[in-house]
Amino acid sequence: MRMSEPYNELKQVEMAIKSAQRMVGQATMSMDPDQLQAATDAVNQAKEQYKKAASHQTGVDAAFF
Repeated sequence: MRMSEPYNELKQVEMAIKSAQRMVGQATMSMDPDQLQAATDAVNQAKEQYKKAASHQTGVDAAFF
């Protein structure tokens, strides 16, 4: 694993979390069932990306996670 790979993986997790946060905010304001489901899916995807990144934390400070 190259040095940049953990960083890129962490950046993707950060972007997924930020996207999920925006979607949750919009969905809770509108209470639209489709938006709520999309927000739930986005949160679950962000969790999965986080778990994947945490399992590959080579060279990354554990306190970061």
